[in-house]
Amino acid sequence: MANIRGKKRIRNALLVCVGLFFLLSIRIGYIQLVQGEELQTLAYVQQTLDRKINPNRGIIYDRNGEVLAMSASVETITVNPTNISAENKEKVAKALSDIFELDYEKVLKKVKRKTSIETIVKKVDKEKTDELRKWMNENEIVAGINIDEDTKRYYPNGNLASHIIRIYWSR
Repeated sequence: MANIRGKKRIRNALLVCVGLFFLLSIRIGYIQLVQGEELQTLAYVQQTLDRKINPNRGIIYDRNGEVLAMSASVETITVNPTNISAENKEKVAKALSDIFELDYEKVLKKVKRKTSIETIVKKVDKEKTDELRKWMNENEIVAGINIDEDTKRYYPNGNLASHIIRIYWSR
């Protein structure tokens, strides 16, 4: 009696495994044959995305130890219009134009494009991007708006000889 129960359990486990294998095979076939071309295009766009990343630059001192040039951390806002749902495009454009004091129509045009990435504003202070992050959390928008770290060069002595510092140190 116990031997028959053991055989039934093994048979049932084998049937479940074969059934799962069959269902997974159907799913893999569907992904490969039906969605394959679309997924391949999306992967290509994602892998060849061209984004500029600015390096952190060092501090330049004069011979007396006074700072001539330094970098500060700022952020750049970009959007990926294909990742923003159609019903959220106008809401996102309105928020971006309000927070960064931009023309709503220009921002809306960028948000509605069918490109992979559009730059909204460059080199903004963290206070503004913190406001954007807060808005994104409140409206539960997690995709489509990118906040990238960037650097901005400052010259504490004003623009006095700043072009010479830029030319000399860029060699």
